[in-house]
Amino acid sequence: MTVESFDHRTFFLARLVGRGRSVAVLLAGLLLGGAVLFLAPAPTEGSDAGSNLPADAESSIAQERLATLPEGDDAPAIVVFSRDGGLDPADLEAASARVQAIGEELDVTAVGPIPSDDGSVALAQVPVSGDLSNDENGDVVAEIRSIASDALPDGLTTQVTGGPAVQADLGEVFSGADTRLLLVTASVVALLLIITYRSPWLWIVPLAVIGLGDRVAAKVVDTISAWSGLAVDGSITGITSVLVFGAGTNYALLL
Repeated sequence: MTVESFDHRTFFLARLVGRGRSVAVLLAGLLLGGAVLFLAPAPTEGSDAGSNLPADAESSIAQERLATLPEGDDAPAIVVFSRDGGLDPADLEAASARVQAIGEELDVTAVGPIPSDDGSVALAQVPVSGDLSNDENGDVVAEIRSIASDALPDGLTTQVTGGPAVQADLGEVFSGADTRLLLVTASVVALLLIITYRSPWLWIVPLAVIGLGDRVAAKVVDTISAWSGLAVDGSITGITSVLVFGAGTNYALLL
């Protein structure tokens, strides 16, 4: 390689990373990120475990066939009435009134209560639509629990279980988990950048860029979800944020 060719390439590379081109690249990145943030479609959300599978997956096909059956979309919420020492006739009467009230309030056919052989508990079944979103399912389960426990005789207790109740409880457990995970991740990244840059202000720049990248990545996931029909849940968005912050921190530490 001659000195002239080396100088020519060096000059060419210098022009590529010049101040004007750097500003242009920065503006283009901001415009592209803004377009993604504001124009990305809403994600496809699902309330069951199979909703994030491809449409041609065996589990998805099975769910579609179940939906064609009578009440195939419904999942039973099980209401359990119990008392220490066993249920008496007054308890069964009160439980029956609660089950009837649930059916009337939700406009469904609630079955029960059916006492166990030893009379220690009584079970009732309340159908809950499988087409509800996670939030809507949680509201229905909360209403069932509220009605079932209203005006019960002293000592008579009630619990609600079954698929819809388990799903609602899981949603409650992980409620706000994405926000907490994002805050913890951002705090760790900020601490690492402060230690590395040894500046009270410089760390804000890469952290802001990483935060913008996280929002753009989330919108890209939403776009892919809308186009592909795959559902997005909290686990996907949480993992995406961790990956973006991890990659962004890695590059920021190399500056």
